[in-house]
Amino acid sequence: MKAQVSPKPILKLLEHEQATIRGQAVELLGAIAERRDSDIIDAISARLKDTELRVRYQAAYALGNIGSPRAVQDLLAHIHADDDKLRLSVITNVGKIGDLTATVPLLRQYERTEDRTEHWAILEALQKLRDPRAVPLLIDLLSEKNDYSGVGAARALGAIGCRAAVPVLIEALDGENVNVVLSCAEALGQIGDSRATDVLIGLLGHDNLRLATTATVALGAINDPKAVSPLVKALYRPEAGYSYYERVAEALIAIKDPAVVPALINGLRQEPNYARLTAYRTLNRLTGENFSDHDPRTFDRWKQWLKDHAELLGYETKANKSPAAK
Repeated sequence: MKAQVSPKPILKLLEHEQATIRGQAVELLGAIAERRDSDIIDAISARLKDTELRVRYQAAYALGNIGSPRAVQDLLAHIHADDDKLRLSVITNVGKIGDLTATVPLLRQYERTEDRTEHWAILEALQKLRDPRAVPLLIDLLSEKNDYSGVGAARALGAIGCRAAVPVLIEALDGENVNVVLSCAEALGQIGDSRATDVLIGLLGHDNLRLATTATVALGAINDPKAVSPLVKALYRPEAGYSYYERVAEALIAIKDPAVVPALINGLRQEPNYARLTAYRTLNRLTGENFSDHDPRTFDRWKQWLKDHAELLGYETKANKSPAAK
């Protein structure tokens, strides 16, 4: 039990004549029960057939809160319920439980219903389930370039980590709907396939700063050294705020390649100030050195540091000779 509360008196209240009390009992049991408490789970599941819809909603959410696979089939028995809200409650909470036996019924319900809200709930549930059996439907939805389903499909494909979806996700980056493009860029970062590196590099200079930032984060997750030089160049975006520069710095740090250091050193004289300051701070985080960012000799000091550590980093040249720094 999650709390030292005896469930027996509360279980009795599930049969109370007042729906409000039955609902409150369901919610309380959902808060104190654990996944191993089969008797409580079964008692709450029985309330999915309560005469009051409100209690049925509460039962679905209580079962989702407990998170036991034991409840999945009882929930799915109501996935075709006449009441829209009950169907949504069922879909949301089988996704929350995360048991893969829910995948096929969810896929069938997606094909069966035409309700957009229900479609979105199913896509969110599939994102949580991360079951590869959903991939064919998700790829089809993304190929259709439908706004809301494209977003949900891309997010689910990213959560699944489906490399087979990479070409479709890359193609979808050319779409007109920015939300779909953002979701595809995020998904490519989650999947981490270097086939997406070039197209994501191309988004670093996009007019939409949010999209450029998303591409930055994705490149850091993919961890392809090819992105080092473009990411350093992406620091120099005058209209951007501090959070943007932080994302670029985090991406550069995530790419575990020695080319990051000389590339940043050669960018220390650039504008705007945020870019220069981010380069200093990133170098500090990468190397542990802390040359003053206000000292005019700092650039030369970093070049000397790189020369002194060239063997350790695997370089035979100074910073301004490094291919990544050009």
